[in-house]
Parts: sequence; structure tokens; C-alpha cells
Amino acid sequence: MDVLASTPDPPYTAVIFSSVRSDDDEGYAAMADAMETLAASQPGYLGIETAFDRIGITVSYWATESAAAAWKSVAEHRIAQRRGVRQWYRDYTVRVAEVRRAYGHPQPREDLTSRAAELADDDGDVVAIHPWTGPWPDDDPDANFKSDVALYSRLDPLSTVRNLATALDIPVGALVRYVLAKWASGGSAALMELGPAAVHRLWQPIERAEGAGTDEARLAAYDELRQYVSWLKVPLDDPTVYPGTGDAGDPASGDPASENPTT
Repeated sequence: MDVLASTPDPPYTAVIFSSVRSDDDEGYAAMADAMETLAASQPGYLGIETAFDRIGITVSYWATESAAAAWKSVAEHRIAQRRGVRQWYRDYTVRVAEVRRAYGHPQPREDLTSRAAELADDDGDVVAIHPWTGPWPDDDPDANFKSDVALYSRLDPLSTVRNLATALDIPVGALVRYVLAKWASGGSAALMELGPAAVHRLWQPIERAEGAGTDEARLAAYDELRQYVSWLKVPLDDPTVYPGTGDAGDPASGDPASENPTT
């Protein structure tokens, strides 16, 4: 591997695996590739770096220590660990650390963008994907959303996208475009299905609860929203509850009510 992991701003967790290999290499390369792919699909995975000479060092990066601990407990990983102790390693040490500072000499962003432009199709759009962690003012009305953006900036989505692209034989750029388009258009599609009046009706109890800022107001908002959604859900649970719905007017149902009265 000749590419350094692209990690977010600290803090995050590093798991450092140092090893001295045995002379038995059978099955090692395939298992190492499988574990790297599996790790990249785990929640909280940020990236991995590996180097090997007389001593092998693999560093995997995780958003939190609990995410790293969860990876250690994955069944397939535990099988690989046991086989490694039995067959591939003469000695090894695992160290778990919190990264508090990180600095280096990364390739300038304009160079990355220029290189991406060279690789893009003639009609392709080039977007530099980078983490963002703020800041924003305490009274920012969009603080919750920005906090969510900062939280997800700790993850590296491209690891999962690359694995999916390889598995499905779809270009990475096409998958990224699909994910962005589906997520970005989801709100517009929902608005068209609900209608502006329904959206405003759903927002009113939330606005009142946020204005009051009390648990009682939030519970009252939940109860009001639950009643409203329950009312919307009635025809889904029982299609015959309203006249003109369900099979009553369906000519294909064979019900006498569906027959054309003019014939």
C-alpha cells in the first residue's frame, strides 16, 4: 500500500499491530485482503496503513475506541486472529491509542483537484471531498444539521464505496453520483408526496415544542404528531375505510359494485 489513510481531524483511535512473521505464508495474502475489505465495511472505520520489512506494522484508524473494539469482536476477524497466532506470526503486539494531534505534508488540495480533473470524463463534475468540523455559533438555527455533518466527517465513505464498486463492477464516480442524487432528491420527493400543507401541519407541533423547550412540550408534540400520522395511516391499514378506495371501484375485482351501471 503506497497511499496514506485520509483521516479526519483528531481525536480518533489508532490500533497499531506490530508483528514478526513466521516462515509459513500459506493463505496469508488472501486472508489479509479479505480482512482489509471486511474492516472497511465496519461502522467507524477511517482507513488503514501497512508497512513490512523485518517487522510488519499495520495501523488501522477508527472514529472511536468502541468502533475499534467492535471490529476486534467480529467473528471472521477473530478466526483470522486465531489462525495468525497459530500459523503466521512468531511474535506480535497490539497497541490501541488515541490520536490527539496529526500533521504532515499532504498534497495541496488544488493539485488533487487538478489531478481529479485529468481523470474525469469530459462531461464529469469534479468535487473535492474533505472533512468539515465547524465551527458554528451556538445560536445557529442549523446547528443540529452542522453537528451531524461534523460527526460524519470522521468517517471515510470512499472505502465502502470503493469496495462496493469493485463487488458490483460499477465505477466509483457513478456510485457516488447515485448516492448524492438519491439523498439530495429525497426531500423533494417526500415534499411532492405529502404536499406543502401536510408538511406545515407536521412542523407546527415541532416548532411549538422547540419554542417552549420543555419535556412536557416535547411529549405533547409527539402525541400530536402520532395522532396526525395515525390518521394519515388509516387508509393504508384499511383500504375500504373511505368510499371510493380499495377494491370497491376496481373493475378487475369482480365485485358487483365495480360493474359499469351504463351497461
